[in-house]
Amino acid sequence: WIAGRLHGDHDHVSQGLFRLDQFYTASGNFMAFSELITGFLSLAFLIGLIGFCRQKSIGILPVLPLAFIVLALLGPPLFPAPHPLSMPVSQLAIPGLLGPLLAVLLWRRPELVVIRWGSLVSLLLMTLPLIPLMVRPWTPIAHRYIGLIILLLYGGWSLWFLLLSRLRGLPG
Repeated sequence: WIAGRLHGDHDHVSQGLFRLDQFYTASGNFMAFSELITGFLSLAFLIGLIGFCRQKSIGILPVLPLAFIVLALLGPPLFPAPHPLSMPVSQLAIPGLLGPLLAVLLWRRPELVVIRWGSLVSLLLMTLPLIPLMVRPWTPIAHRYIGLIILLLYGGWSLWFLLLSRLRGLPG
């Protein structure tokens, strides 16, 4: 929201984030800084989470796809639009969708039931908005709401990160 205000006339429902990432603009500098900070904090979270899961004997496979989200967060500041790698690096976040799916499928311990249900909600938040982009007749409509689709995707990732932070409260 802050970057949108800095940019001026950004519509978060109909416009994607790439307009805000343009280098050497007020919004681009803010976005680069915030994405670097978020990326490095997410990397630290991922490293700590892997160690914690090993300590508590929780399978780490569902948390490993977070590495793709970390790369997607660090990509735009390192390769700002219109750099040719800007879009491919941002799309690295798509394999990050596997994390909640793997949690639903693999984390069967009774104390993880809340995290599993939340992972399902997170997965739905991240995948359902992508369907119109994949169904040919809906694609033009989806592109009019690309900003909303991206916001829902980020909302799903945020929920996934919050759920993973709840692992810390597990007994044992």
